[in-house]
Amino acid sequence: MSELGLESKVIPIKRGHKAAQRRLIYTNRHKLVELPSNVSWLFKTKPPFTKPLLAAVAKEPFIKAEPEGRDESVHQFISRRFGAEVAHWLINPMCRGIFAGDSKRLSLKSCFPLLHGYEQKHGSIIKGMLRGSDEKCDADSNELVIKSKEEKWMIYTLENGLQTLTDTLKTEAERLGVLIRTNTPATSISFGANNKAIIKTNGQEYNADHVIATISAQQLAKILPTNQSKLCSSLSSIPLVDVAVVNVEFEGGAVPKQWREAFGYLVPSHQKSDILGTVFDSATFPELNRKEAIPTTRLTVMMGGEWFQELFGDPETIRSSTLSDIALKSLHTQLGISSDPLDCIATIQKSCIPQYTVGHSQRLDVINDCIKDLPISLLGASYNGVSVNDCIANSLLEVKKILN
Repeated sequence: MSELGLESKVIPIKRGHKAAQRRLIYTNRHKLVELPSNVSWLFKTKPPFTKPLLAAVAKEPFIKAEPEGRDESVHQFISRRFGAEVAHWLINPMCRGIFAGDSKRLSLKSCFPLLHGYEQKHGSIIKGMLRGSDEKCDADSNELVIKSKEEKWMIYTLENGLQTLTDTLKTEAERLGVLIRTNTPATSISFGANNKAIIKTNGQEYNADHVIATISAQQLAKILPTNQSKLCSSLSSIPLVDVAVVNVEFEGGAVPKQWREAFGYLVPSHQKSDILGTVFDSATFPELNRKEAIPTTRLTVMMGGEWFQELFGDPETIRSSTLSDIALKSLHTQLGISSDPLDCIATIQKSCIPQYTVGHSQRLDVINDCIKDLPISLLGASYNGVSVNDCIANSLLEVKKILN
């Protein structure tokens, strides 16, 4: 951000922001309920929990750590260390919100490496959190990073949205002489005897000293040479899920008043629902609201993920209008919104989020062993983190490695 001159364009949500503090889940029995947000909640019994969380937290430091080499699902790990209720009501919806995935299939070691590290290094999550991390990185001295830590940023966006980042990156790269070819998919990548990479597109061929592949692992497997069968098999085994995103705008304050300043809500997979959750964009980033006199409510409804085909069928054939209707019906059921929207746009993001299922780290070991002598680096969301921040950080580390 700093190198691109975007510091003044950053819009952060700080820890004290009401939307950052108020996160909800939807339950069929209790409707919307607020999740614990501070220490005082440990001593209370509030739905959907049947007892105070203090007991689970107090027991955790005394639970034996698992052997280092063992991988387990996020659900298994949290159930083992904090109990079934925490796994069901906190972690299950969290995994749906982050990965659009099933906590019973996702790998703890790969999806939440920090928690895995706490158990291995300190024998406990609580002990690890109290002791913190002593790891430093080059960015720690950056003024924007220092500011974000001092002000306790939770999340951020940019004026006019995150596309500002990619647009600025493109402009800066071209200014530095980088040739960018859009709408030019690679049809094959092969490796010559001189340790060069040969990339073919429709009608052209490029010889490269090194290739950085950021397409999904499954896409990459389809264009690698047949003599890389072991590599292709491992790449193909990293699943992807489809997610529908429905952006809705209503006139006035459509969300019930008591929840109007919340971040939004997620729905656990064991509750009956056609959606994963909803973000209250108007509350989260009011800076991006319309400037007109009449206020509106902006919502983003997330749908599908691991459950897309089960709920909606083939993403290639489902109509956007059908998804919009399902989203509006869910908002009526879960938030009581019955008015017609000012605008409603449904987008299907096909094969958009990789799923780090149990055994993901072993698959990465095989992949890294296969490419160690090849002029190719693998980046993007398929390997070591699905978030934008993860992808940027991993790219920086890999480029430094290549240059060195």
